[in-house]
Amino acid sequence: MAFEQLLNATDEILIIQLQHDYHLKRKAEDALFTRYVYFVKEGMHKYSLTEEEACY
Repeated sequence: MAFEQLLNATDEILIIQLQHDYHLKRKAEDALFTRYVYFVKEGMHKYSLTEEEACY
């Protein structure tokens, strides 16, 4: 399955916004973090990662 097929409409919008000016990019970064914060916290807990390590 190609990467493009795994993206939903919201993810595609976030990717486009991340490529724009500072204000739109900042809003997209916040939305991205809010959308996937669960995975960051899960990685921190499950694998004893720091927040920075879990974000990569």
